[in-house]
Amino acid sequence: KAIERIHSLAIIDDKGNWLTSAGAVGSNLNDDAFFRHHQLSAKREAFVGHPVKSLLDGEWVITLSRRFNKPDGSFGGVVLATISSGYLAHFYEQFEIGRNSSAALVHGDGLIIARNPINDKFVGRSVADTALFRDASLQRPSGAYHFKSPLDGAERVSFFKRSGRYPLVLLATLDKEELLAPWRAAAISRMLYVIALVMLIA
Repeated sequence: KAIERIHSLAIIDDKGNWLTSAGAVGSNLNDDAFFRHHQLSAKREAFVGHPVKSLLDGEWVITLSRRFNKPDGSFGGVVLATISSGYLAHFYEQFEIGRNSSAALVHGDGLIIARNPINDKFVGRSVADTALFRDASLQRPSGAYHFKSPLDGAERVSFFKRSGRYPLVLLATLDKEELLAPWRAAAISRMLYVIALVMLIA
């Protein structure tokens, strides 16, 4: 259900004060990045913010907000929804990508929004200094690249897909050995077949 994805809902006035909320309480928000964005921009598209700790329970959430205007067209405030990072991480569990692999949702500037497995350890960390964000050849809608993990030295392959609408990147990282295992098994099987055939002919 859609409501299960929503951690909290709130309406905030043009001064940053909470007007109404469902599952959210807090102080004035006029210094928050999403509020300043809507205050300065007349655009009314949804704005995807950085992962932040919820004021309600300290859980990692991602903010999704939209500006609303007063009758005269001036800034009236913000409608804010937060989505639990844990919900997104749990959603990625349904995809079987391997034992030593991971799936992550990353903000366009490199901050990890959600990751499976071990979500809380990685949320909020920046991967902006990795090839995916630094290499000019990877600044395309989708693709793949291989790299050596700085954590364990293992060779890995990453597949990425950038959203055409929001500043989001979906990233699946697989262990190279695990990824190539089926191909190698098939190659060995074919090679043994060819050797047997050659020996039979000889």
